[in-house]
Amino acid sequence: MTRAAAAVLLALAIALAPVLARADEPAAPAEPDPDPAAIEAGDANLESIAPRKGIVFTFAFGGAVSVGLGMDNATGQGGSAMLRLAHVANRRSTVAVELAGSALLAGVSGELYRTDVTHLLIAAQYYVNPALWFRAGVGWGRYAGNELRMGDAIFRQRFRFAGPAGSVGGGVDILRLKRFRASVEFASTALLNRDGILSSNSFLLGLAFD
Repeated sequence: MTRAAAAVLLALAIALAPVLARADEPAAPAEPDPDPAAIEAGDANLESIAPRKGIVFTFAFGGAVSVGLGMDNATGQGGSAMLRLAHVANRRSTVAVELAGSALLAGVSGELYRTDVTHLLIAAQYYVNPALWFRAGVGWGRYAGNELRMGDAIFRQRFRFAGPAGSVGGGVDILRLKRFRASVEFASTALLNRDGILSSNSFLLGLAFD
């Protein structure tokens, strides 16, 4: 073997020595997968930073105006209240069941006449940002009024209308303290019945807890 060939073999041996040494070492044991129960237990001690969580209960109250399309004497003003029970779907949306009612006063032949509007809805609420949100819902509504008399004259008979209803609205959270929020909101609900369409519009102050 020539001196040049010997020098090449010696250089290769020196270069491969670390690789061969590592090959003889035993393989490092694989790290075990993290225990999901342990991770969940650790996270349980952390305070949530989500803007809302779990079940959200909302009570709102304010004023209302009704307008009847194809309905006689259906325009009125009065008070409105709403109860909403929602479940958080993700950081930006909730799904809810809500019960909304309005007591309205309409003028009939110079007398004030009370009518009531009630809606039961399934709704979804979407937050555009931490404060501004929009909602839409569908369900069932009821519009009712009692008989109106002046002496022996009957100006309006007792009536009960019911039918499918749809609602849209929006609001802004104006105050947030931990799990309490106050908001101002607007809701418009259309009730389809045998006489026409009754549009109920409410301006509300909402108080929410989760």
